[in-house]
Amino acid sequence: MWPGFQDGDLLEIEPVNTERLRIGDCLLFQDPDGQLVVHRLIEKDPALRTRGDALSRPDSFNILPTDIRGRVIVRCRYEQCEKVAGGRFGALAAIFYRYAGRIDPDRASRGGRLARAIQHASSILFKPLWRLGKIRSLHIPGKGSIVVWEMGGNLIGRKRPENDDWQIFWPWQVFVKRPQGFMR
Repeated sequence: MWPGFQDGDLLEIEPVNTERLRIGDCLLFQDPDGQLVVHRLIEKDPALRTRGDALSRPDSFNILPTDIRGRVIVRCRYEQCEKVAGGRFGALAAIFYRYAGRIDPDRASRGGRLARAIQHASSILFKPLWRLGKIRSLHIPGKGSIVVWEMGGNLIGRKRPENDDWQIFWPWQVFVKRPQGFMR
């Protein structure tokens, strides 16, 4: 459910009774193709309807209570864990993510042009600030060590071991193109 969740995030799921579901809850469920999906609940009556935060349209299918595996309550990105908003706050977060996620440098649309202009300006204006970031190694049990870029307690990105390229996390990817230009 980009941009709120990204590759490599770990999600904590709690079992949930369908009567206790609220609009805005993030649900883990099995779609009609048998795939596990995390989307937000947008409608309960007459049927359970979901939508991904970055998507403009609801899913084309209704989900059954038996399809639900649980509710997402925590998102962990390496050493940092955050509660996942549900209910009214989750519905507001979905609106924010839907529009903020459109400012993505990898998009070819108007939002992509805006994000690329922001990246260019920030690479000039904030270059000294990016140099304050620290590169450090984290040990992930079962996966080995990874290299991350951290600034002010926030994870900005991680180095991909397969090609030494960097994955910059959202929303930082709007401001930072590549850390190599900003590192000492």
